[in-house]
Amino acid sequence: MLDDFDNMEEFLNRYGLTVVEGDDIGLTLKEGDELKPRACLKQGESEIHCTVMRRRAVEYRGVRSLADGFYMLANQNNILGKFPDFAYIILSGTLLLGSDGKLYMAYLFVDGDRWNVQRLEFERGYVMDDFFPCN
Repeated sequence: MLDDFDNMEEFLNRYGLTVVEGDDIGLTLKEGDELKPRACLKQGESEIHCTVMRRRAVEYRGVRSLADGFYMLANQNNILGKFPDFAYIILSGTLLLGSDGKLYMAYLFVDGDRWNVQRLEFERGYVMDDFFPCN
């Protein structure tokens, strides 16, 4: 099991991350919002690059910030019930800079019986298990 984080600041500090884009998005979710999973790949694709993934998040209305991710974690029983437990929920609205000089984004995933947050390298390919949290 990976680290559990109580808040966004703890997550950023643990991994030496700084928000470089998307700090202005903040929390876009509110009580009662229902999100639906939408695969980041279109039919026939096996992988997409990070810039395509971010454009597609906008197209699908699935841009969510790191603050949204922590809101989803705090309300996971209500808001994440429709997501398959094998999915990685991409939080494309916040771009992070690591102390190693690499760019990262955060994502949510199932860790045992609950959702958790982790970072992933921005430049990686995005595949069939990657989903956007869409309205």
